[in-house]
Amino acid sequence: ISHFEKEFILSGIEENVRTDGRTNTQTRAYQIEREVIPQAYGSCQLKFGNPPCQIMCAIKAELGQPIDAEPDNGIIKFYFESSHERKGHQVEEIKQKLKQLFEKMW
Repeated sequence: ISHFEKEFILSGIEENVRTDGRTNTQTRAYQIEREVIPQAYGSCQLKFGNPPCQIMCAIKAELGQPIDAEPDNGIIKFYFESSHERKGHQVEEIKQKLKQLFEKMW
């Protein structure tokens, strides 16, 4: 960011005000809905901000054959999709990093 943007942000922190009028400790109003995707075993949607940002999460499962080398272990695959591409954001790179993180945790 530029020097002027940095100064603007720092002065907002010092004065306890954000560009949208909230104080530094105020959160955005949000709404959570559950079971929004009937085909999934579990799903939810989070909406917040103005204009609203929406985040949706769903869990689905399929039964399949385990690999021959590990017949007693199942397989879990993670997929991340985005319906919104933002200028300056590397969405594909972020999705790949999330996939790697979840696979490492599992």
